Amino acid sequence: MISPFSISKDQLSLQKHKYSDDYLPDRKQKNNNSLVLSEYWDNRAPLCVLGADASHLKASFSEKTSESLIILPPALEQRLKALPGRHPLMDQNYWTESIEHWLSLDGDGRKDSIESSLQLTTIRHSDPRKKLHGQSGVIAASDIPAFSVIAPYAGLYCAGNDVAEEKARYGANVGRYAVDCSLQGVQIDLCGYGHGNITICINANTTYSKHDPVLRDNACFVLATYQGWPYVFVVSIEPIKKGAEVLVDYGRYYWKGY
Repeated sequence: MISPFSISKDQLSLQKHKYSDDYLPDRKQKNNNSLVLSEYWDNRAPLCVLGADASHLKASFSEKTSESLIILPPALEQRLKALPGRHPLMDQNYWTESIEHWLSLDGDGRKDSIESSLQLTTIRHSDPRKKLHGQSGVIAASDIPAFSVIAPYAGLYCAGNDVAEEKARYGANVGRYAVDCSLQGVQIDLCGYGHGNITICINANTTYSKHDPVLRDNACFVLATYQGWPYVFVVSIEPIKKGAEVLVDYGRYYWKGY
């Protein structure tokens, strides 16, 4: 579902074009009526699709020499530091290799890799989360070890006017499925609606409301930079058994808007 992520340590049908890594949405297409997509994600979606302003921003970032970043949620960082030795999730070389691997895959390769770990489910009416009854969720398609990179959070990178143009096209769903991965004081949003993969269907473990149940989160979002550009991945924080729902804590700040 919604995947809020902040660089702060606190926290029709799908477009019918064949996915390609150089696809850019046509900025000239204007529509005053927001589109509601019946199919709003595709596991073939590439990792790095850029809006027009984001494309210029990425080019400017690549010209600068910047320190590589790994941004882990504090709870995950504490767990990793408690383990013997230095865990690969804290190693920039590991993230560089992971990002290069995902960037090297074609659409079918991304689809196969993601679907080996994740599959869609429908929340049953017996589930205590009444607001989610009948809605989508994500379960593990196989046993997932703790501290594993499960899949990338894909979408359209938006900067400058890109977000406004996406909102003109898709309305409020843009914000609901967007990830904040701002860098160097510049706002960058990774907008999954209509551009992402199954990870945008991952539900929250809690809404921070006293009226809603609290489940145990078993995954989180991690941001890592590659050649100066941010990429976001879903990482397990404990073992996830096949068939168990993948749940992420969106953070208290997210729910203030709902």
